[in-house]
Amino acid sequence: MRGQARTWGTPTTCTIFCRHGKWYASITVKCEPQRETGTGSIGIDLGCKDVVTFSDGSKEPKPSFLKEGQRKVKTASKRLRRKRAPNRSQRVKASRRWKKHRTKVSKRQRKVARQREDWLHQLTSKIVRGHSLIAGESAT
Repeated sequence: MRGQARTWGTPTTCTIFCRHGKWYASITVKCEPQRETGTGSIGIDLGCKDVVTFSDGSKEPKPSFLKEGQRKVKTASKRLRRKRAPNRSQRVKASRRWKKHRTKVSKRQRKVARQREDWLHQLTSKIVRGHSLIAGESAT
């Protein structure tokens, strides 16, 4: 386990799994979370140019590290396409270089996905921590 739990409880399940050559453990804990929020209210508008625009006029821009990560994934995928890929209908095996490069591409994709997930979690946590009422735009 890494880090410190916000609220302690009794562990109920533990799932161990292997994903992309790395082992992970997911521990479920039964607890009663008690989180404090701010007192104000805020409205959120999701956009294209800026990720989020708040009702008080402040904006949250797109993170620059995501663009850089996507560029790296794109170049790695381009290099992968130049290797001999598997083709079951013609009974062609993938080359060793293709297999090796496929792992590199998946590592890069995993890193970008984790960065995006972490950034989104930090942003939403900051919004919830500072406001007790959050209003969003309608989907229609």
